[in-house]
Amino acid sequence: MGHTKEDWERIHMLDSIYLKEMEYLEQEQFKTEQKPAIIKMGKININIEKVSTLTGKTHVRRLFVDPQDIEDHKNGKLAQEAFPYLDKHDREYLITGSTKEEWEKMFGKEE
Repeated sequence: MGHTKEDWERIHMLDSIYLKEMEYLEQEQFKTEQKPAIIKMGKININIEKVSTLTGKTHVRRLFVDPQDIEDHKNGKLAQEAFPYLDKHDREYLITGSTKEEWEKMFGKEE
């Protein structure tokens, strides 16, 4: 028993939908690849994904950092020493994954 004309039309339609979905996903993947967008004085502008220890939420921040500083921090160097050029909120993000807003909600605003 072979496929009817309607069967083939349905298969073709499903294939077209699948191909459109795959094209969309490939475009979205390309948009979110973590390739350096800009290189500036040895630092690269990259997305850094962290899970907040305060809320458990996943955040992504785009920061200018030196790749060697990231390695140093992963190997135990304190964030204050590895990233002296970042402000305290960005360093806290690298340590705990928490945002300034989460920190202020949990501990109050700085004065």
